[in-house]
Amino acid sequence: MEVFQDSPAEKAELNVGDIILSVDDRAVAGVMTMKEQIQSLKPGTVVTLSVIKKFDVDRISKIKVKLENIPAVLPPGRYYRE
Repeated sequence: MEVFQDSPAEKAELNVGDIILSVDDRAVAGVMTMKEQIQSLKPGTVVTLSVIKKFDVDRISKIKVKLENIPAVLPPGRYYRE
């Protein structure tokens, strides 16, 4: 997955390689499951993600993320970070 500049994921300091285990304590079985869970919620909703960070695999972090509208097409010049 990608983390786009100025996205809710970037604002929450998520990075490529982080593993999302659950969304509001609902287990995530894979990327598609997570996308479906997130897309079923309204923009402005704050969710808590349980995450194993890429560089801190010994603990599970709880990260709050405020959801935003997803643009149909990302504006030019937006890149993901690793």
